[in-house]
Amino acid sequence: DNLAKVLPQVLATQADGALVGGDLARLEGLPEDYARLHEMLAPMMARMPTGLVLGNHDHRANFRQAFRTVAGSPPALADKHASTRESGGLRFILLDSLLAPDVTPGQLGSAQRTWLAAQLAQATTPTVILVHHTLGSNDGELMDAERLFEVLRPHRHVKAIMYGHSHKYEVTEREGLQLINLPAIGYNFVDSEPVGWVESVWTAEGVDLTLRTIGGNQSANGQTTSVHWSR
Repeated sequence: DNLAKVLPQVLATQADGALVGGDLARLEGLPEDYARLHEMLAPMMARMPTGLVLGNHDHRANFRQAFRTVAGSPPALADKHASTRESGGLRFILLDSLLAPDVTPGQLGSAQRTWLAAQLAQATTPTVILVHHTLGSNDGELMDAERLFEVLRPHRHVKAIMYGHSHKYEVTEREGLQLINLPAIGYNFVDSEPVGWVESVWTAEGVDLTLRTIGGNQSANGQTTSVHWSR
């Protein structure tokens, strides 16, 4: 129901692309989940490039079966849904942190980290990473988060990491990297957090993030946070 509210809002903008940060399905990523999601997203995918990443409630094989074009053929990695996209002088690298369906923690894995390092070595275009899981050290977060930072550290052209998983909205910084925690469209975990999406305007110097709420704490609806690259 919330996605049905959000999609017309997105289509009413002048956006030239969309990114969806994971947990595309509700629990286990059943085939019928992705069939319904594909039906709902079809107008947006027909209008603009749409990047989808997988979260801990997704099922990789079922997703690929329903989203053949988005998933890519053949995929960049056999056991991960990773891809790159370029727009407006920026490069977006979409990572797959799904460990197993309905298993809370996430993991990139050695092969995907090696692939990422190779991608970052190819060009110095300002780059943004998108991954589902949060980047802390708790049991339910990205288990190889520190190894991810090790991969990113030599590449100063990586400017930000966007992620979800926590169902909260905040912008923080680590080692000059901007960490953008996107809100959830489905539901929040605590009443103080918004439910909704973020409209973003990107430049070579940073990004303006405007919160669009449909539920939860809506006090910051329409508020823009300007994020400037610090490295």
